[in-house]
Amino acid sequence: MLMSAVACTSPDAEEQAEDGLHIAQQIDSLSTSGGHGYYVATYLIGRYKTMRVKKATFDIQVSRLDKRLVVKPIVFRVLGPLNYELSYAFGSHESKFVGEFNKPLDVELLEILVSPPQGLESAAYDRVISNSSDSDYELRVYAY
Repeated sequence: MLMSAVACTSPDAEEQAEDGLHIAQQIDSLSTSGGHGYYVATYLIGRYKTMRVKKATFDIQVSRLDKRLVVKPIVFRVLGPLNYELSYAFGSHESKFVGEFNKPLDVELLEILVSPPQGLESAAYDRVISNSSDSDYELRVYAY
């Protein structure tokens, strides 16, 4: 599992159960439309604990994902106002990719589109990007 330089722990059993229920409800509601796709759960990697983010700052759309990456941790890191980095471990190999916001990133095992918050004034946008670049996030993608 890829982590930031600081140690963290997984959520406790009660948090995991609550998160699992919420994710299952989201997937159920999406699948009732008859379509198929992906639901992305976002986690904030903290010093002591990794916590699920209920309302993600970035809109993340996955259009293709290798089945071996479903529910596997993908580390998301904001590099600056225009780009981000995704990394994941696959077997003993670690893959890192740099993508641009609002442009599809199509790489070996996935295709993803990350959009930053829309409709913010320049100063507010810069603040969001600055705050987000101070943290690492973990993405887990669920198929429905």
